[in-house]
Amino acid sequence: MTRVRGHWRRVAGGWTWVREHHRGSPRTAVGVGGGLGVIALVIGAVLLWPTSPETAARSTPRPEVTVTRAPLSPQHAQLAQALRAARQRIGFALGEAGERAGMSVTEIANLESGLITPTSADIAALSRVYQLSPDEWTNMVILLDTIG
Repeated sequence: MTRVRGHWRRVAGGWTWVREHHRGSPRTAVGVGGGLGVIALVIGAVLLWPTSPETAARSTPRPEVTVTRAPLSPQHAQLAQALRAARQRIGFALGEAGERAGMSVTEIANLESGLITPTSADIAALSRVYQLSPDEWTNMVILLDTIG
């Protein structure tokens, strides 16, 4: 138990005098254990609390909803399919391909979905990372030129 001297305290209407009082009680878990008793009690209750199947079903996270958009054009879809096939053929994940090409995972995913138009620099970087043959690279450049 801690003795607190009288002091002034600011309140909504100005200042008020708070008389001497004692803070804490030797019978509380906070006063005795410094808060560890209460923390242990809460953790134990959470871990050991019985859950019914109905409660467990409500607490399970819902699957994420993905919103898909259509490619910008059929040429975008062809180029996207070629980029995805090249990445999968070499066995890279989106993150690894993006890191090696100096692009973000989102940018790679959008390119492979046909949602954005790659630049010629993007095609050059990805063809280097995916180790494309000259014919594959030429086909991608031709598709990029038809996109405009």
